[in-house]
Amino acid sequence: AGSDGLMFVPYLQGERAPVWDAEAVGMMHGLRGRHTQAHLLRAAVEGVALNLRRIASLLPGAQSAVRIALSGGAANSPLWRAVLADIFQLPVQCPEGGSVDQSARGAILMARTALGWPELPTTPTLETTMPDQKNAAIYHQALARFIHLCGHSIQPPSGVSPDPVELT
Repeated sequence: AGSDGLMFVPYLQGERAPVWDAEAVGMMHGLRGRHTQAHLLRAAVEGVALNLRRIASLLPGAQSAVRIALSGGAANSPLWRAVLADIFQLPVQCPEGGSVDQSARGAILMARTALGWPELPTTPTLETTMPDQKNAAIYHQALARFIHLCGHSIQPPSGVSPDPVELT
């Protein structure tokens, strides 16, 4: 966890919401001769996951999340599952059919919640990855460093009150 101090900012083609800066740049920060290909790969996964954590802080109700449902190619990767679980400190569940992108289901779930409609039945879970508590402090510090390196203030859409990123 933490890629031995190596950190990736994933803005390789600018950044869309919530930064809205087409000129934002990506970087590998802290690169040293001791870093291996494995460090580079893990730093890339951690950078994307830290960015997702930062974005999630703007979603109303995100602080009350109790799990992450992961689908698509990342659901097949033990590394992705573990890093997401550790950064969010939430269990990561891969629903049945997890290799199929579940974005539309997520959008439907969010819309139903916003409308006050009852939840849909959950899909059967094939695998759950639990967060490793010993990595919580590492990623807590990494998130603060990531936010500092990004150098962009992020803003929620107008009319949305964000849940702040909890850094304490």
